[in-house]
Amino acid sequence: MNSAELVIVGAGPAGISTALAIIAAMPEARDKILLLEKHFHPRDKPCAGALGARGTNILQKLGVHTSTRAIPIHGFQVTTTAGTSLFHSPETLGRVILRGELDAELADIARQRGIPLAQGVSVSSVREQAGRVLLETSAGVLDSSLVVGADGVGSVVRRSMDLPKAGFKAQVLELTTAPCQRDPPPGVLGFDLSDRRIPGYLWNFPRPAGRYPLRTIGLYSLSPSTSGFLDIRKPPGHLIRLLREHVESQGIKPHGQQALRFAERGYNHVSSQVVGRRMLVGEAAGIDPISGEGIAHAIEFGALAGRFLAKTGLDPAQLPAWTKVLRRSRLGMDLFLCQSLLRAFYGGGRERTEAMMIGSRSLLKAVSLRFAGRYPGPLLLLQAILGSALAAARISKNSTRTRH
Repeated sequence: MNSAELVIVGAGPAGISTALAIIAAMPEARDKILLLEKHFHPRDKPCAGALGARGTNILQKLGVHTSTRAIPIHGFQVTTTAGTSLFHSPETLGRVILRGELDAELADIARQRGIPLAQGVSVSSVREQAGRVLLETSAGVLDSSLVVGADGVGSVVRRSMDLPKAGFKAQVLELTTAPCQRDPPPGVLGFDLSDRRIPGYLWNFPRPAGRYPLRTIGLYSLSPSTSGFLDIRKPPGHLIRLLREHVESQGIKPHGQQALRFAERGYNHVSSQVVGRRMLVGEAAGIDPISGEGIAHAIEFGALAGRFLAKTGLDPAQLPAWTKVLRRSRLGMDLFLCQSLLRAFYGGGRERTEAMMIGSRSLLKAVSLRFAGRYPGPLLLLQAILGSALAAARISKNSTRTRH
């Protein structure tokens, strides 16, 4: 039986950031960590690829500078039934990357820093026994003192923890297309919330490519989840039809191309992130359910978890504090806010929320700065609140006139 003091299941942005943050604060832990990844890098990873600058900044504080192909992001365009709003910044708010390339580069950096990484090793079960954690893997049984679940939406570690199943999941579909005249301006991420049949949105992003420019057009649709494992094999047929209908309305013919399918898990503030000697980070714990943004959150999750584990000296007795540390962090409060506003965005208050977004350019600017990690100051927040209140008042006034 092989053993390691700390096993991190999943070598994506969350798992690798956790390992990098641990050894940055506790270099002697390098030989105590083992990263497990069921695939081999580089691997295909369906993902829109929007990485907020705050994620890049966190990596740079860990001494990580990536060189993967990327397109700078300078703005956001939001379309609703109330109209279209555009915010453009001369500064870079983030970048669109290819997940497979980013993950492979992060894995190379982890290996260069002496962190053991076992690829092609899948985990089938996790259980605690006699004060240890036993992992059944494709390479045999692995014995550990602590386990970090960074293994994404279908997390084996999370399932082993028997956490409450309530929450939100998202079905995501994505097509790669050629550019067209209806695309957002260069360097701008487009979000279309105008189709009320979707409890979510359609997106239009640039895609890093070789000689010819490409776009990704996708659909993000939320639904309550009562199951632990999110089945991504069979998204509802109507979602596939809606995506194709939208793509064709842009003057683009998919030519029989199959949409890439994946799922995402929304963060649940009331759920514990620790059971016994097991803890969750990244999408295994849950991400922003409003936007589905996951890469920067995964990196921020990992950095926060790594600092926490290093501070505890990898002591299992201190692991229960992780849930409280997460909830009190800026990341936890940010995710809690997103969870709290979810129904306002996609539920009964959707019309009013959309009008507020279109009617207040300051609100879109505040959201854009949050994406970049430059959290808005008091003046901008006041402007956003006042602009949103005026937009909501206009909607209320128009609704009253309609009724009379």
